[in-house]
Amino acid sequence: MNAFDPLTVLNRLLRGWWLMVLLAVLGALLGRAAAAFLPPVYVAQAEYYVSFDFELFAAEHHLEYIVALDLREPLGAVDDLIYADDVIAGAVRRLQAEGLSISEDEFRARVRLDRYYTTWMFTARAADPQTAARLANAWAQAADPVLQEAYGHAVAAWESSLELALLETCFSGGDLAAGNACAGTNFASAAEVSARLNEATARLERERAASRRLDPAIRLELVRLAEVPAAPQRHAAGVLLLAGAALGWLAGVLLVAAGLPRRGRAA
Repeated sequence: MNAFDPLTVLNRLLRGWWLMVLLAVLGALLGRAAAAFLPPVYVAQAEYYVSFDFELFAAEHHLEYIVALDLREPLGAVDDLIYADDVIAGAVRRLQAEGLSISEDEFRARVRLDRYYTTWMFTARAADPQTAARLANAWAQAADPVLQEAYGHAVAAWESSLELALLETCFSGGDLAAGNACAGTNFASAAEVSARLNEATARLERERAASRRLDPAIRLELVRLAEVPAAPQRHAAGVLLLAGAALGWLAGVLLVAAGLPRRGRAA
């Protein structure tokens, strides 16, 4: 076996530059041709936006000031809910009711969700423009009522927690008259106070569970439904061209380094 000689390989590469260039050009042409013959892809996007009532958020979490890290958990809860299995299933049922035969796995493969801080973009790709818009909108429209319902429970949980805190504070001294004056209530006995506390505690637990971890300080808005795209997205012709050129160049390097083609006496 011949030992590897870097100088020999370098000389071959210098002499065989024309083959590497030729194959790079051929590869680029093939990549460009591939881009031209690929089927069209239409892209549609729906947009969902979350904002915060920062005054309420600070009061709820007992914060003097709010930093981005404080918002990670409430935004994560929105993210989890949009990705929830029942939301995906609802989107697929909506599409199936409209006559589109699609499974949950196919739906997940054809629609992508991207988050840009407090904005969620539902991006769908399909060979048909109407289908692309329907896919994106199905997810956004399935998520919105679920998010709004959970948000309603989050607000109810916050109100229950305020009521519970008020009752506990006002009646902590055991003076029924003073407690009624403090809380604006008219309980006739300590037993009634205890029953209201138990009811408020149970309601708080129910509402918290139904809120699915959403924060009452958020505001939810389906900003924009996807429109039917007028033109297909152009394939990454430049990427395919460069990839073809690179592969052609690499093939040329390997051939020349191996001593091919042989012109005259072998080196």
